[in-house]
Amino acid sequence: MKFEISQDNFILLDTFSMVVLSNKSIKLKIAEDMNLLFVFNNDKNEKEHTFTTTIIEKTILKIELINFNNPLGTATKEPILVGDYNGKNIFVHFCVYSLGDNELNQTKIFICSLYQG
Repeated sequence: MKFEISQDNFILLDTFSMVVLSNKSIKLKIAEDMNLLFVFNNDKNEKEHTFTTTIIEKTILKIELINFNNPLGTATKEPILVGDYNGKNIFVHFCVYSLGDNELNQTKIFICSLYQG
């Protein structure tokens, strides 16, 4: 039996969680021509957590997560549009839990969901 899970107008495509060692980046291949690169950074000049997006290659969208270092968790407030695949909008929504005190060498738990909307 196949389930379809949705929330509002978003259909869940996939979700995953992983342990990220020492602020390493994560590459998520959605399709041959659609990749996401999650990069973790800490910025003491930035008071809050934030993220930026940059197209670094034709097929790679870099999402820089700045100050996602809270042990209680830091998350996006709503799904983020990351592209179009087969005429459908693709969104990503994620949260991060940081483990340990050393911000420069911090293990994280990363939970990410992909949606079609």
